[in-house]
Amino acid sequence: MQTSASTQNNAAAGEREKHLAALVHHLLRTEESEKAALARHLHDELGALLTVAALDVAAAAHKLKQSEPETAARLQRALDKIKQAAAFKRDVVEGLRPSMLDGLGLAACLEHHVLEFGRRTGSQVRTDIRRDCDGLGPEAAIALFQLETGRLAHQVCALLEDSRPSLASWRPCIHNGQA
Repeated sequence: MQTSASTQNNAAAGEREKHLAALVHHLLRTEESEKAALARHLHDELGALLTVAALDVAAAAHKLKQSEPETAARLQRALDKIKQAAAFKRDVVEGLRPSMLDGLGLAACLEHHVLEFGRRTGSQVRTDIRRDCDGLGPEAAIALFQLETGRLAHQVCALLEDSRPSLASWRPCIHNGQA
């Protein structure tokens, strides 16, 4: 009798665990879908607005360059701020969902991320990323991208804390297409 109750409790616990795992999977998939939709919306709408503003300000600055150089200089500064806003928008969009991930695959996206990090920080970086990880599905690819970029950030923090030289060697934990 006790064995039957224990078996039923174990079965119920197993069912709850399966249900929770399915719920977590659904929530993660929904979050990534919403991030991708937000990234597309920001890219399309904000990108178009900033492009039109930049073109209008650049045209006005060019027209006033000779007759009102002070106003033209102010417009040029405004144009520079619009370009900074566009670059910030690109960073936000790429942070939400790297467009390169869908277009070029996980390996190229990771390599670009690391090389871009090196360029922004002036650090020497090298990568050792296997190309056969590109056959993963989109959910696995974004999960591994987030995992690996988190590992890179952690490694960089450790290097900074240890005051080691600025050479970041990074080997993602993806081998033969397996995490």
